[in-house]
Amino acid sequence: MSQVKVTGSIYPNQVNIFGFSSPNSRVELSSSKVFTVTYSDSEGFFVFDRTLLPKEPGELCLRYFDDQQLTSAPVCIAPPPAGNYHTDIGPILLPPTISFDSFTVSGQSIPNQPVQVTIFQSTNRPKLVTSAQAFSLPTITIQADSQGYYSLNLPNSYASDYRFYANSLYQSAPSAISNVLNYHLTSQSSILLPLIIIFLLSIISVFLLLNKKRHYYLTQYKFPLSLRV
Repeated sequence: MSQVKVTGSIYPNQVNIFGFSSPNSRVELSSSKVFTVTYSDSEGFFVFDRTLLPKEPGELCLRYFDDQQLTSAPVCIAPPPAGNYHTDIGPILLPPTISFDSFTVSGQSIPNQPVQVTIFQSTNRPKLVTSAQAFSLPTITIQADSQGYYSLNLPNSYASDYRFYANSLYQSAPSAISNVLNYHLTSQSSILLPLIIIFLLSIISVFLLLNKKRHYYLTQYKFPLSLRV
């Protein structure tokens, strides 16, 4: 009786993941079982080409580091079905990086594309309610330059708590949102008050010093002075 041998092979899952970030950035793809790195080109395009995935790789997350070493918020996607031996996923629009300094919001995004900055102003509810209300101000749209840089001055005329984030647009499609930042704007009066107090204290100190010297001279010499001839 002849024997029949059956052979077979199981091909690992491969995935192509592509999309856009800021130009010349380091893009990471990671999960509990996967970690790989690629770099975007001058147009912000990146691709993870034929990346091998282990069995049950878990959720796949992407993030990037821009020229200033700012990190984008992660964007996570579900892994491809186990029966798919080759899957293309994209384009994925990664969110802008974002930072805040001296009322200026800045970061990097997809070059030559619009960036939307959304600002929320917090208001206090009655004291019996511990949480805070917030309402959004008009979303501001600005244009990233050829290197993906963008910047915007935030409002600084009304004292309040603010939080804000950014997202980019590519062919009218929005990216995920950036990291959310917070800042507190102090009123101009509260800034000027300490300066006014310091100024008044300085005047009082000078006045007391002059008065002390005047008192010293008055005690040293009695008036009217007598003249000896």
